[in-house]
Amino acid sequence: MATNVTRSPRADAERNRTRILDSAAELIAGNPDASMVEIAEASGVGRATLYRHFASRDEVVTALRDRAFSRAQGIIAEALAAEERAGTAPTDRLKRLIRELLTMDDPYGLIADVDPDHHREARVAFDDQVLPLITDAQAQGELTDDVSARAIGYALEGLMLSANRGLTHGELSPEEGVEVVQRGMIRGFGT
Repeated sequence: MATNVTRSPRADAERNRTRILDSAAELIAGNPDASMVEIAEASGVGRATLYRHFASRDEVVTALRDRAFSRAQGIIAEALAAEERAGTAPTDRLKRLIRELLTMDDPYGLIADVDPDHHREARVAFDDQVLPLITDAQAQGELTDDVSARAIGYALEGLMLSANRGLTHGELSPEEGVEVVQRGMIRGFGT
């Protein structure tokens, strides 16, 4: 009787996958229409190796989006937990969250700009972690309560996506992106 054994990828296969994704992220950031041939060349792997890992360009982009989403979720959770342990005010936690997301390795925009269906998933996860923080800031009088926390969350997301586009296109420095989102958020909805 045969048994089904799930094996972990070999170490070299995992290194190749990571190299492909790292190279593809950089390449696609500068050339959103990069082909599989260009991804293979940038990764330093043959096309056969690339296709063993990813059957199509869409699969590469999906893997990039999933990796960025996972990193963003980790960053949000870590930043919020650290600031909460330190007893930091909710708006200061929001500022840290903004800084961390806009300066992460895989830009937040990669999550939202690639696939509208995944964007909805990212939106729900963002809401689950950020809306309680916004509500807390409203309860403590740091953010206005005449606008719903959900509306403020959408405004924050919009500011972050816009800043990320500026970062991706080289029109904003990371510091400028962070500053514009923080100012827009705090001055726009602060009390």
